[in-house]
Amino acid sequence: MLKNIANIFSKVVKVTFTTTALLTLSNISFAGEKSHYELQAELIYSFIDHVNWGNKSNDQIKNLCIMDDNPVIPYIKVLVANDKKNIEITRKYENDYLEDCNILFVNDVYDGYLNRLIARVRGKQILTFGNDRRFAEAGGIVQFRLRNNRVEFTINVKEMKLSKIKIDDPILMISDTIN
Repeated sequence: MLKNIANIFSKVVKVTFTTTALLTLSNISFAGEKSHYELQAELIYSFIDHVNWGNKSNDQIKNLCIMDDNPVIPYIKVLVANDKKNIEITRKYENDYLEDCNILFVNDVYDGYLNRLIARVRGKQILTFGNDRRFAEAGGIVQFRLRNNRVEFTINVKEMKLSKIKIDDPILMISDTIN
């Protein structure tokens, strides 16, 4: 799962990191054989190792909530089934309780509801992922986008700090960020 980070990220980072924070993300490649949903699943799954939830141990069970019938669900299930990261997957719908989520993935089908959905989790220790073109601007933390056969991401640093979640610095360095 650790191949060719340059194939995913459009930015070329010419920095040598002494930390192992990028090792998990560096195995994900888009060699034409994977769908962008599979790549998003791998990135979400890989991010988990590079996030600190503050007062929660990273060994605790994480509730990964996925909104609606998202095409990323089967790929996440395969990754979770093949590893021991203490992750539970929960499918959520528009009016469901979200405060039990540690991670929330929102598909772009929630475009009209996005601002209200983000407002419901803003400031809570929930790492939000989305692929809507306005996700990070609307207050989501990590936004994926498919560009030139690459999955790229933007991190909303202000919302990350507000939620008391910390994404490892090497990950922030290779992402696009907004404040």
